[in-house]
Amino acid sequence: MVGYKTVLLNETHSDLGTIEMEPESFLLEGVIVKADLPKYRTVNGGFVTQVDNTLLSKAGKAKDVLTRLPRVSEKDGEYVVFGKGKPEIYINGRKLKNNDELLKLESKDIKSVEVLTNPGAQYDASVQSVIRIKTINNIGDGLSATLTGTATQQRKGWFSDLAQLNYRFGNWDVFGELNHQNYYFHQSQNNVFILHGNRHMIISDGSFDDGEGRKQQLAGQLGFNYTIDDDRSFGLKYDVKKEFPDIYNEGTLRMDVTQDGISAGTIVNLMNWSGETAPVHELNGYWRNKFGKLSADLNVSYFWRKEVMKTFNEEFSSYWGNRSVNSVNNSRNQLWAGKAILSFPFNDRFTLFGGSELTSSYSKQRFNNEQSIITDSDDKVIENNLAFFMEGNWRFGKFNLGAGLRYEHVVSDYFEAGIKSENESRVYDQWFPNLSLSYSNGKFQSQLSYSSKVNRPSYYQLSNYVQYDNQFTYEGGNPLLQPSVSYNVELNVIYGWLQFSSLYQYRKRAILDVGQLYDNESDILLFSPINVKSNKLMVITLSASPVIGIWHPTFEFLLQKQFFDAKRYGVNEPLGKPAVGLNFRNQVAFPHDWILSLDAFYTSTFNYGFSRIYETKNLNIGVTKELFDKKLYLKVAVDDIFYSSREKVDQFYQIAFSSLCRKSDSRRLTLTVTYRFNSTGSKYRGTGAGMSEKQRM
Repeated sequence: MVGYKTVLLNETHSDLGTIEMEPESFLLEGVIVKADLPKYRTVNGGFVTQVDNTLLSKAGKAKDVLTRLPRVSEKDGEYVVFGKGKPEIYINGRKLKNNDELLKLESKDIKSVEVLTNPGAQYDASVQSVIRIKTINNIGDGLSATLTGTATQQRKGWFSDLAQLNYRFGNWDVFGELNHQNYYFHQSQNNVFILHGNRHMIISDGSFDDGEGRKQQLAGQLGFNYTIDDDRSFGLKYDVKKEFPDIYNEGTLRMDVTQDGISAGTIVNLMNWSGETAPVHELNGYWRNKFGKLSADLNVSYFWRKEVMKTFNEEFSSYWGNRSVNSVNNSRNQLWAGKAILSFPFNDRFTLFGGSELTSSYSKQRFNNEQSIITDSDDKVIENNLAFFMEGNWRFGKFNLGAGLRYEHVVSDYFEAGIKSENESRVYDQWFPNLSLSYSNGKFQSQLSYSSKVNRPSYYQLSNYVQYDNQFTYEGGNPLLQPSVSYNVELNVIYGWLQFSSLYQYRKRAILDVGQLYDNESDILLFSPINVKSNKLMVITLSASPVIGIWHPTFEFLLQKQFFDAKRYGVNEPLGKPAVGLNFRNQVAFPHDWILSLDAFYTSTFNYGFSRIYETKNLNIGVTKELFDKKLYLKVAVDDIFYSSREKVDQFYQIAFSSLCRKSDSRRLTLTVTYRFNSTGSKYRGTGAGMSEKQRM
């Protein structure tokens, strides 16, 4: 640092004469700048959480970061935003093809995470929530690699291995990965149901013991990316995944049956499911450019999947007799999609963007029951969706206004045994607006938003396919289902490390599962989806995330209540009990890169749809450590320490009652080891297209 020599004068006269300033240079040992990064900030449609330079950067994987965010939870690899369902997840604008990718991204490479509970017009109208992960731009050339091994011990052990490579030279990135998983699961359950059938009243008390399965999967990726500068790049990547033929799931179902109040013996059902999946292929490409102020973003995608599922049931009963029920379901799905977005900043306060998205999908299912106990089906759906959207963002002073509009034209043709069915075919022309107003002043931030969304039934829900569960219960689809439209009003308020949100949602033609008679003669209950007139939902959340020395706690309170007229559908049971959730996440940062985490979760008994869902609770603990200049990462975790997690659900219908209590292998010990060197990572920025349609498949 450059300065000047200090001069001290001891002079009693008023005239000091001329004082010459002589330069002097010296070194500072260091400069410490202290500032408080905001824990959360509002963005259009939601909030953003800073990860870089916080304890979240040491959480481990992206999965571990997401589970520590307000309103976000995870179970068995599936993520949920409280009150808004399963989110679409993006990394640097690229839509994840499956959530396993969150096990590949290191938390130290994440800059921030946005949780959008009111996603804008650029997203498919069926998208209720979005999680956007932004990573740190790592610099450097040459070969980089990340190697991860995970071993999990439950009732039986399983493991996964992942190798990721990237080679950067100049503007080029060539990348690839190989992932192997050998997954085991186990569950047992009890099921009681009462059916007022066409001829008799049937009561069944069943137990499913030692149901277990194992799945092996090998997945690979290969791609390239060429980056001219931050605004101009293009790339292509190919993904392939194969599930091995030794997928299995088997167990024994024992049912004690009562018919019209008289014991009707016991049915023992030996059950086995197996599946063979052809390699799943996915190809994605993108191109980004900038012409003056105008930015262009183009993405194209192709997806193909074929699967054969076989079920075998051997039933033994002295009262009902012995029989076999074997079936095969062949399914094939294909998707072509393209999406183009143009954006133009008129000035530093107003930006306008718009674009179009086209998806063309094909889904075919053919079901055959060898003994002709269940009716065979041969369904095909060809659907084309053309969308146009436009959205603008205005910033004026401490306020920000976002407004958008999306138009979708959907043509869905339904074929049964190769013949088009006009009753099940549909044409939809729908408009979906969204609006948000934000205010920011220091630590205080708030946002009020409105959006209209659609929930399209999956292709499985639209099929005539019927799954055989046991002699008295089937599961199936409903080709007459229509999309459900929701209208959402949401308020978000942030003050420092405090966050509050409230949501009111009105769902028109909501899709709910019901139990009804399979036909007009038998005593068989069919579970299938229907459209109800409406279902209303209120959601309130409150979270606090202070930092107290080395302790980083997060307290979270969640409330959800439905307003649903079940009596309209012949159900007199009160179904308005709200869900109360209490989450307490803790992280303690010790010296030398040791981190201890202890997380407790509780949800009270509540009602949703025609169901009563009983309370759940669990406690998890974990320890992480970084070694060798943070190149080696170790994590040991125990989930559900007291083995208290369970799933218990009562379902109320006009002609039936069902109660299910399922216990899965939720207590597990997991060891994760990650080693990486020369961390550069791929610069691939493709977002993909038609992702919501892919999820329906």
